[in-house]
This record gives sequence, structure tokens and C-alpha cells, in this order.
Amino acid sequence: MKEVYSWVPWFQELAQKIADREPDFLIENAKKVDWVTSKALLNFGDENIDPFSFIYFLAQKNTARQRKAVYRSVHEVFELETKFPTPGWDETFTFPTPTARATALFHNGKDFSPYVLWNFFRKSVYNPESIENRDFSNILNLPMVALAKTTQCLFLIQPESFFPADDALAKVGCDLREFESDNGWREYLKVIADLEERFPNCKLYEISRLLYYLKQGHLNFKPRYYSVTTDIRKNEIPKGGDEELIVTDTGEYGDRWEEFEENSAIRICPIRKEFTMLGQVFPGDIILVRKGIKVVYGIGVVEKNDYSSSANNESRIHVIWINRKKAQKDLHDGKTQLSSFMLDGPVDGIYRAIRNLVEYQRTFDFIESFASTDNTFSANPISDRGEGDTEMASKERYPLNQILFGPPGTGKTYATTQLCVDICANGSCDQGEVRERFDKLRDEERRIEFVTFHQSYGYEEFVEGLRPVSGKSESEAGSGHSELSESPLGASPEGFNLEVYDGVLKRIAKRARNDEDGKPYVLVIDEINRANISKVLGELVTLLEEDKRDGGENEVSVTLPYSGEPFTLPSNLYILGTMNTADRSIALLDTALRRRFEFREMPPQPELLEPVDGIDLKASLFAINDRLEYLIDRDHLIGHAWLMKCRNKEDIDGVMRSKIVPLLAEYFYDDWNKVSSVLGGGNHFVVREILSRPPGMEDDAGEDRYRWTVKEPPYEKEAYRYLISPNSDGGSGE
Repeated sequence: MKEVYSWVPWFQELAQKIADREPDFLIENAKKVDWVTSKALLNFGDENIDPFSFIYFLAQKNTARQRKAVYRSVHEVFELETKFPTPGWDETFTFPTPTARATALFHNGKDFSPYVLWNFFRKSVYNPESIENRDFSNILNLPMVALAKTTQCLFLIQPESFFPADDALAKVGCDLREFESDNGWREYLKVIADLEERFPNCKLYEISRLLYYLKQGHLNFKPRYYSVTTDIRKNEIPKGGDEELIVTDTGEYGDRWEEFEENSAIRICPIRKEFTMLGQVFPGDIILVRKGIKVVYGIGVVEKNDYSSSANNESRIHVIWINRKKAQKDLHDGKTQLSSFMLDGPVDGIYRAIRNLVEYQRTFDFIESFASTDNTFSANPISDRGEGDTEMASKERYPLNQILFGPPGTGKTYATTQLCVDICANGSCDQGEVRERFDKLRDEERRIEFVTFHQSYGYEEFVEGLRPVSGKSESEAGSGHSELSESPLGASPEGFNLEVYDGVLKRIAKRARNDEDGKPYVLVIDEINRANISKVLGELVTLLEEDKRDGGENEVSVTLPYSGEPFTLPSNLYILGTMNTADRSIALLDTALRRRFEFREMPPQPELLEPVDGIDLKASLFAINDRLEYLIDRDHLIGHAWLMKCRNKEDIDGVMRSKIVPLLAEYFYDDWNKVSSVLGGGNHFVVREILSRPPGMEDDAGEDRYRWTVKEPPYEKEAYRYLISPNSDGGSGE
């Protein structure tokens, strides 16, 4: 994540170069820049091109069309040596970017002398300590200048010395009016000193990024705490096929704090199977960084988590540092074991030991002050929060409508179990209890419903429909279905009535709406793309959006066709779908429906596979999927889940024969040449024999015809080596 700060040295070099030269250097180069659209900077004559107007006008070029072109042009015109900061232009850089409506210039072009601005600019670059109150006041008193505008420019010029005095700073309780007083500059420097004290050893541009995200609402401090050690020892990584390791370490061993600190990112290696919580670390969660049990290095707030989509040696948990003050303390506190990465909190781990360190008390106070909108805080809000509080927490962490999509065998259906528990229990369930908790939520608490779509599935099964029931009295007929409508829609002479029957959506929606505590409910739709979704949902497609749900800003109610009842979707009902991309492409989904769901891709993860009986499953699956993507597309790959449970060669042979080869035949519509190609060619898994021509056709010049036969296990070990490297000496298999 260090790339998100690559604008810092770039702007510093640009400012230094402008300050080092005479005004003519800036004037001539400003004319050469390709400004793409507006050239307002050049409209008032050469003498009015000053450095502050230039920097602010440059920052104003912030649209996708302008930004890269303009900054590239500045980079070339001013012959800057600092690497051009290209990654993430439109997403990750968080320096001030005024809108097009803002007045960029620091003057109005009338009776203006740029001397004051040039003098203040050079002081800001060369010697910030020499700036006095009157220098600052002179700038703020210019007709076209304001506090935020001036300090944002100062921040771009010297991001390690100054800070933007704007709404983000006001977010932490700063009274910006103090900076416009006669003693404004000194008050401004006091606030900067306080920020540096409040966020020890953190750069001002890191603090600015944090406050900007808090102002924008991109980070929500209702966190879980995790602790990670920087000390990785070689003997912690067992040799051989350790089943508990998902990814082994390939880097240097020892203390990784410098790597973590420089890159603003945490690397977890080796990744063990008990670290399944890695994918559930969310933005706003807190990482406590330690070296073993003796040293605390720092605290960071999570900005982005690579492990939520994949777990490999390139994955990182990206953080914004909020304290990097080293503290030595015996954190063991009588505990026998601390995992290298673990969920921390008031009961387990080292949270309390770090919380009580004087070096970190102010940091925890800051976290707690932003922990919730009602200013309440729990040291571990996931485990301490009552059932009635889980709806708000779940909304912040999980979208109301989401679809897990990917090729077969990537664990989509399996992942829904974990997601359902996470949503309903807000992640408070231990990993080993997930299945038990899921069963309880579904069967006892009835907060989870599970349905599988198919081609004939319709509105009547999903929302409501009509079913014939006996025309006898209620006492004669028995209680019947507990959720049948009490009023028959019609009766026939044969003695049965048509009554409204609630479908799965209506049933769980009623329970969710009637839940006095507002606990989350989840409807899981497996194979969501196998039905005609628009037909199944009908008019309810309008209700899916969050703002149109019960109690939403634009709440919508529809009248159901059979019962005539008004119906809304409750805001505590989550809809979770799975979608096999090999069945139908995501592109075939109705556009209106696609924009109402968030899609989470679940690609194959061969890197999770370990060698079994000398067979490199990881390389085998990589080879198969590379060929499938070339021959078909990335929607028709093969997932890792089928091979995860293989414990010996016999298991692998069985999966190849009963699952992978038949699926390939289906993908290619029995084009066995392509099936054989995906498997590396040769006759290792499928055998090709030339058919003899029938009598009388021996002289026919037609092409040879073949019989393809799937070989039965056991397969030779060389077959898997040949699958990976067809050009290796793997033999023909014949």
C-alpha cells in the first residue's frame, strides 16, 4: 500500500523545483502543460501565474479524463525524476482534490502582485519554521483565498510538515476559526503538534488519509481486534506435507516489522488452516502488531484485505497506521500460547496488556471515540454485543443482497454456511462451531431458509400461490400448514377450496418483520441463475434495494396478486445467492437485477492444495484451468474443492474419473480431442483408438474415425506429471 503515498515525493519534487527557479520558469512551463479542458490559470497574464494558484489548479484536475493526462504532462514538462505515481489514480490517492466549481486562483487578476505568494511559498518549501503569524494572515486576507484552500496547498507542497485545515480536521473536534485569528499560524502549528502526539510516529499524510476516510464514512470503527506477530522463525514451518498449512512462507525469516511499516501492509505467513478468520477481517478492524510476547510495534486500522478473496504469498492486510510507537512489555500474562495471528479481545489474547500501556492509551481513546454513532464502545463488540444489536453491525459488514459466483467446485455453497452464521451472529461464532450454529439458526431459531432454484421454479413457490385444500371444516381437516391463508379464494362442487399458500420468501419475511429485536434473517438461494429470476421475483424485484425496504428512505409497498395483501421486504432480511458460472453467464442476468445485488467472485484457488502422494495437485489444477480458459473462458474452470479432501492417490484418481473427466466432456460437448488436450494429451486418462473401416469401405478416402475410452483407475503417477508438462518425459501412457 505504499503506492497510495507515492504522490508525496512527486509533489515535493515539483514544489522544490518551482521554488529553486525564477518565476519565469513556472510561467513558461505552465503554458506548456496540456491542461485538457479549462486553462483558467493562464487567463490573467504571465505575471499572475503564481505557485499557489498553479498547485491548486493542478489538484483541481481530478476527473478520470483529466487527471492522468494532466499529471503526466506536468511530469514531462517539469522533467521530474520521481517515479510517476500511476497506480490507483481514481481510487486510492487521498490528497485534496477541489471540485471544478472551486475558484482555483489565489487572486482575481486585478491589481495583483504575486510577490506575497512567492515569498510565502518559498518559506513553506525551504524553511517552514520561519513563517510568522503575519505571513499567514497576509495570505488569508487576499480576496480569493480561504483557510482550507491555503492549507490544502501547503499540505501538497510539504505533506510531512503541514495539514489541510478542512472538514476532515473538524471531524476530530478542531475549531477551524482559531486559525483565522491574529495568532492563527501558531494555533495551526499547535494542532499539527497535537496530531503528531495523538498518532505517534505516524506521518501527517497518513493521518490525513485516516481522517479523510472517517469524514467520508469509508471506515466504520465498530471493530474487532486482531494481533499479529512480526517474528517468523524457520522452525515454525514444518517440513513435509503438513495438512495444517495452506500456504508456506517463501521469504526471509526473522522480524518483519520494517516490511510491515514501509508497505503499510501485514503479511501472514505461514497461513494455517485455523486462520480461516483471515477472510473475515474488515475495513475498520484493528490490527495490534507485536514481536512475540515482549514488544509492541504499532496499531493499524484495516483499509483493505486481500485475504477476503484469496490466500497466497502475495496477499496482504493493508492498514493505515495510527500508532507506531515501540513499547516493551511482557504481554504473556500467564498464557501458555499466543498464535502468530489471532482474534484478540478482552478475554483472550493480549488486548488488555496493550490497552493499559501508556504509549497506546490515547490511541485506544481515539478508536473508542469513533466506535459507534451513539458513542458507545465495546472492546470486542463482536463477542460482547447482544443479539438485539447484531442487525446494525451486520448491515455495516454485509450487503443485504449478494451473490457468490464462480465455476463448479470453488466452495460457493459451503461458504454460504459461514456467511449465514457471520451475518446472524455477526462473526462471534468460533470456527469449529459453525455447522452446529448454522443448524440451530435454521432448524430451531428459523432465521435461515435454504432453497434451490431450478428451471420450473416459479413465483408461486417463492412468494405466494394457490393450493387446493379439503373443503371440510377446520376441525375435520386438522390444522394443516401453519402459514396458509385463513380465507379461501374459491370453492368447487367437489369439496375443495383454493387457499393462498405462502412461499419461502414470504414466510421468512414475516418472521423477520415480527422479530421484536430486529435480529438478522438470511434467505439462501442456491443455483440462483438456473431459474427465470425475473419471473420468480415478479414485482418484488423493486423491493430488493435497501432504500426501498421497510422503513427505508424510499419505502415501497406492493400488493400481492393472490392474497391482496400489501407487502414490503423487511430491512433485516439478507438474500444470499450462489451462482455456477458454468451453467449460465452472469451477463445473462437481467440488468435491473444485477444492479440490485453485489457480486463476490469465488475463483478456483489451486494454491490451497498441498502435494498428496507425490502428486502436485496445485500445478495440476493450474495447468487444467489455464487450458480451459484458453479453449473456452474463465467461467468454465474447475474448482479446488473437489481435490481438497484427497488424502491419497486413490482419492485423486477417483475425483479425476468420476468428476473432472465427465465435467470436461460436458464442457466440450463430447469433443474428446479437446478433453484430451486439457489433460495434457497422450493416453493417460482417455484413450484414442482408430476404428476399422467396415467391409467394402477399405478404399474409402475418408478421414479416420476414433473410439474414445475413459481409462479406469488406477492411473500411473507419470500421468499427472505429463498433465502438468506434456513435453516432459512422461511417456505416452499407451
